[in-house]
Amino acid sequence: MLVFCLYNFFVYINIHNKVKELKSKLSFNISDLDLEKNNVMLDTEFIQEKNIIVKRYSLLHLIPLIVVTIVGVYVLASYNSIPDVIPTHWGPNGKADAFADKSFIKILATIGMMVGLSIIIYLASIYSLKSRFKLDFNFIDKSKKTQLYCLNMFGITFLLLNICMDILFIDILIATRNASSVNPLILWPATIIIILVCIYQTYLYYKSPNKSKSASYSIDDDDSLWIFGCIYNNPNDPSLFVNKRFGAGWTVNIGTTKGKIFFILPFIIVLFSLA
Repeated sequence: MLVFCLYNFFVYINIHNKVKELKSKLSFNISDLDLEKNNVMLDTEFIQEKNIIVKRYSLLHLIPLIVVTIVGVYVLASYNSIPDVIPTHWGPNGKADAFADKSFIKILATIGMMVGLSIIIYLASIYSLKSRFKLDFNFIDKSKKTQLYCLNMFGITFLLLNICMDILFIDILIATRNASSVNPLILWPATIIIILVCIYQTYLYYKSPNKSKSASYSIDDDDSLWIFGCIYNNPNDPSLFVNKRFGAGWTVNIGTTKGKIFFILPFIIVLFSLA
């Protein structure tokens, strides 16, 4: 799977370089163009409504994160009562199929990975809601209503995603604490909901005004701001997340300090959990 992903990445880079080369060949002097000027409008009411939605879900998303953190602290505090042999992997039926001798580092690594991933999911959800939106200026009022509706639905679906992921993390922590199986009645429904939520979010993303052909131009679409055509690097853009150039979803801006931390943090968590 890793080889396949690397192959696709190099294919993407190759195609990106060819597109840039073609663009360069087809380019001509910009002064020869009679460009139409775009109007820039600051809609404070729309911004306020957007901020209200973001603040609401920022608070709601904290609840599952706090719960999984409390469970992690409880597991660590009860280290002495954890069996000497703990499960490290569970199969599709919830039964443990890999084990290891108990050690404080292993327990701490498991808790750190679960809580760390919960923090990453929380931050990704909130900063995705905070990402810059485009509006269709041909239908501005309808576009604003649709964008606010999509934002609210993204908040709900991200909340559902957070809850299901943290339920899985809590189930794993409890199973580690008791050296037991994970509950398949939790494992499978939560996994199915996560998949369905991701599918619906993809649909919602493509239906939002961001993908409209007449949506306002975004400053993050310049070739020079994208490393390999897929990694956004713009120190002058304060946004932590921006829309991906292709496909659905958001990507991090590594040009900011927060972006660099957010980009590197998952690798640190994985390395820490494997230590």
